[in-house]
Amino acid sequence: MSKAKLETDRRWRQRNPEKVRAYTAKYAEGKTKVSVTLDNWIAEEIAKIKPPEQPLGGWIRERLEKWAEVSKTKTSRNSDDIF
Repeated sequence: MSKAKLETDRRWRQRNPEKVRAYTAKYAEGKTKVSVTLDNWIAEEIAKIKPPEQPLGGWIRERLEKWAEVSKTKTSRNSDDIF
């Protein structure tokens, strides 16, 4: 995303706080929010394989969602299938 686009988005969010709150609430509906603390070495290992522009949390969420989809169809729930 370009710097100009990020700045435009930031300004829009500042001008429309009600819309931002409504969107955030709707997005969070039906989802569980978790917080994870990782050792630095783990984050460094993940950084070696994830795209640099992708946030760490998004990368982890993506992997967990893929694993959960695969696990729904398997009788064995092997956590080794995440990555």
